[in-house]
Amino acid sequence: MKFLGGVPVPLFRFPIRLFFVLMAWASANVSVASYSAPDINPAGAANAASANPSASPEAAHAMSPAGSPEAAESADSLKSVRPNSTWSAPDLPGGRESLQVRWSPLSIQRQDLLFANYQRNGSSAEILDPTTGYQLKLFALKTNATTNYNDVVFTHTPGETNYGATMSYDVSGPLQVSAGYIGEREEQEELFPGYQPTGYGSNSWNMAADTRWLGKSITSHWEYARSEYTANRFEASDVVADQAMQAQLRFSSDGVFGSGWMDYWAGQFHYRSVGQHFYSAGNGDLAKGRDLTRFHFQTAAMGVGMEFEWQQECDNKELEPISLAPVIERSGVRLNYNLSNLTQRNHFWKNLGSPSVTARYFRAGKQEQQQLIVNRGYEIVDVADEVGLNLLFTYTDWHWSLDYQVTDEDLRLQALPYVQQTYDKPSDQLHHATEFQLGWLPTNRLSLNLNAQWYQRSELEVDHTFQNQNYGIEANIDMVPNKLSVLMKYNYGYQFMEQNQFDYRELDNRSYFGNAQVSWHAAKKVGRRPAVDVYLKSSYGRQQDRVQAFANDQWSAHLGVELYWAKKDN
Repeated sequence: MKFLGGVPVPLFRFPIRLFFVLMAWASANVSVASYSAPDINPAGAANAASANPSASPEAAHAMSPAGSPEAAESADSLKSVRPNSTWSAPDLPGGRESLQVRWSPLSIQRQDLLFANYQRNGSSAEILDPTTGYQLKLFALKTNATTNYNDVVFTHTPGETNYGATMSYDVSGPLQVSAGYIGEREEQEELFPGYQPTGYGSNSWNMAADTRWLGKSITSHWEYARSEYTANRFEASDVVADQAMQAQLRFSSDGVFGSGWMDYWAGQFHYRSVGQHFYSAGNGDLAKGRDLTRFHFQTAAMGVGMEFEWQQECDNKELEPISLAPVIERSGVRLNYNLSNLTQRNHFWKNLGSPSVTARYFRAGKQEQQQLIVNRGYEIVDVADEVGLNLLFTYTDWHWSLDYQVTDEDLRLQALPYVQQTYDKPSDQLHHATEFQLGWLPTNRLSLNLNAQWYQRSELEVDHTFQNQNYGIEANIDMVPNKLSVLMKYNYGYQFMEQNQFDYRELDNRSYFGNAQVSWHAAKKVGRRPAVDVYLKSSYGRQQDRVQAFANDQWSAHLGVELYWAKKDN
């Protein structure tokens, strides 16, 4: 018996059989033929970010901070998977008239310490009441499915099982509480006859409260999370526990404060602390052992929008052992001007689209800790200046945008006065990032989206070059209105690294990924008979390393059924 936040919890002895019995009763997502491949990222999607953390600040800026009131409000909104449809269900014992039940593929849109865009090939059962804001979701999935026939028939391939639940409830007008739990258990191979593998997995949970006062002029988010996992695959008793917390306070002109002579304004303060050993199977993006402090203010007046931002990230004070990681600071300003009035005066701009221009400047720096400088004998000063420009054109049936950013990273080495040794100066770096997006709605039954990204990092002193490119297209076709629809996606990625002075190619990767889904809306709601959707989806991915002459292929196919109903017609 282990104690989780003061509550006794039998670690890794969750009644999984009972949980899956409930899920089997609830799940209407029936995989008739389901062979799932691991998530395949386009080449460079992750590596480009790790190679240059500041290469795309607009992408980071576009995402709401984890656990923000805005994110929680949108994530917890009770929108149906098919928002334009309302379905009826048989009477539920003791149910209220507004109670709804939904079974669907696994997708948790929360942005908090426990979950971050958690979407998997699993199933979820959900009970919700839009009138009171009550929502309860249960989910389960089996990962590490294999597509190799020999692995399935002749060997025992270990896999992971994830299961959990989320809950939210509007206690009163200004207060909403929420909680979540996710567990993970990994099956182990039988190393030799008679060996009994021990349990290996994790338990993570969180509790949060969101408040809204004075007509949403003041909103706040408070969250606490805790986790336990086995650090040793073969010793279930070797348990590591840690915690994470965050708080956010926002003031805005939405409510009684008003905007005054400005069009609107909003100020936001965010603090987050994540323990060194905190772990959640639903969120792998948290920087462990780090504290984040962020301030953001935005306003608009006379058609001109302005944003100011400052943030700092440093180690936890109780971090043991001390990692000596640098303190990272980033600050800057963003200006936006909407030229929509041009479309009313000029026929050319009316056909091209209503323009909007955004310019930005940020400075990011890393400050090394004094203990590391003394031990090493020198300090590395890392300062990066980012300048970017974004053009957005919107029209009735389409929109397109072009974004360009250049980052000049200055690296200097400063030796301490008593150090006689000479060190090599690190190479300065120059980053170029360009992105093009196009969305087109030629008819009410067809929509197209195109995306292209180019990124290049050059190390000036040593003449090294790294390139990353990604191209994607998405099409949504309504073949038969309200009866048959098709969704198709394709992505091509390219990564390249070369040492120009030696004419040596270090990296040359290609990735190809595509998927398609055909959905047949088999039955509509009639009385209390639920609506039925039947879908067939498949995906194929190929990763190719031309330097090592290696290629990896993955595919998956799913045939499933989805049911939608509610207790009462709306």
